[in-house]
Amino acid sequence: MIKKANEKWCICIDFTNLNEAYPKDNFPLSKINHLIDATMEYQLLRFMDTFSGYNQIKMHHNDKENTSFITEHNTYCYKVMLFGLKNAGATYQRLVNKILKEHMGRNIKAYVEDMVVKSLRANWYTSNLGETFRVLRKYNMKLNPTKCAFEVTSGKFLGFVVTQ
Repeated sequence: MIKKANEKWCICIDFTNLNEAYPKDNFPLSKINHLIDATMEYQLLRFMDTFSGYNQIKMHHNDKENTSFITEHNTYCYKVMLFGLKNAGATYQRLVNKILKEHMGRNIKAYVEDMVVKSLRANWYTSNLGETFRVLRKYNMKLNPTKCAFEVTSGKFLGFVVTQ
């Protein structure tokens, strides 16, 4: 266990051997500079971050055994995807692309757990945001409110400051 910068404790597991045993998922992630450029010239932006991103994906039943660990009292396994797994990023991006397929490119850009919902015109703001929330609610995706910013003309997205 380690203490994070926000003073919370988290468990760190070395999946080196497991990651070496599994083939790499070559699902293509978007180029960050293309995502940043695609936010230009929009009147309003919403920056959103999913809460514990990968942990929202349930592990396939047959793969749970591969995440097992032993304590003094029992043997446990994870029920949700873990951050340290080799293909977690690709798997999560595939999920985001699938659930947001009708919106990606039109009014949403997403890179793994970071999303920006954009509106060319201020009067489209509510409609675009409502569409996004309906999809996220349908798939039970949770947002991290401390990392979300709504109705802004600038903000941080993927480590870059994006402005109008």
